[in-house]
Amino acid sequence: MDLTYRGRRYTTPAASTRSYDGAWNGYYRGLPWHRHEVRAIPHTPQELSYRGVPYSVNRKGQVMPSSRPRKAAPTWALTARASTHRVTEVAVRHHEALVSRLEARMAIARNQGNTQLLQDLESERQQLA
Repeated sequence: MDLTYRGRRYTTPAASTRSYDGAWNGYYRGLPWHRHEVRAIPHTPQELSYRGVPYSVNRKGQVMPSSRPRKAAPTWALTARASTHRVTEVAVRHHEALVSRLEARMAIARNQGNTQLLQDLESERQQLA
């Protein structure tokens, strides 16, 4: 069966339901009316995924955990989680950069003779220590 959704065409197998015409039940707007009853609805198990977590739906429509394994996390996520040492190293380098920039600002304040700025920068250095 050819379908279109938001301008994109795709093909899907036609739903196969077995039905039979029931007995004649009466008239509707002047025409004979027959009741159509569905004998069986075939259930094809589907492996679905929501936000990377696999699941399936059983015949009763209940959500069941899937038997397939979860998708592996991206390699960047694994390396980010596993490298606490690297995170600590980055934090140390960041602190060193802050201190060196602060010392450069203090040298400029000394050269300009700005004692108020020098006092503020000194208190900032004590907070970083």
